[in-house]
Amino acid sequence: MIGLGAFGFDFATRGEVSFISNRYEGLFLAIAIGVALLLVSLIGWAWVLGKAGRARIAFFTLVVPIAVILVGYALGGTNVHGPFFLFALPMAPLILVGFVVAIMAAHTRKA
Repeated sequence: MIGLGAFGFDFATRGEVSFISNRYEGLFLAIAIGVALLLVSLIGWAWVLGKAGRARIAFFTLVVPIAVILVGYALGGTNVHGPFFLFALPMAPLILVGFVVAIMAAHTRKA
């Protein structure tokens, strides 16, 4: 996420992406690995928590990605070739995990 933040900052301040323009493959691989690890760890962490903990995880995994997408849209618009489009790649699975954890919280019997 630090790399994506730097990538977005580069675009927002200079209007172009100069550093990452020839390194997209590495960036996509890092995003995919990071998202996979994050999703597995969030579901595993929610598995051991009670209903309140799962509800908090569900709330943050639903609200934070939507806020990031809205900020990216405000700064970069709908340019699919701009850096803020890359934020949508890890955020979409996070929103889905938020729904999964919310369902886990709804079906938890212990508090």
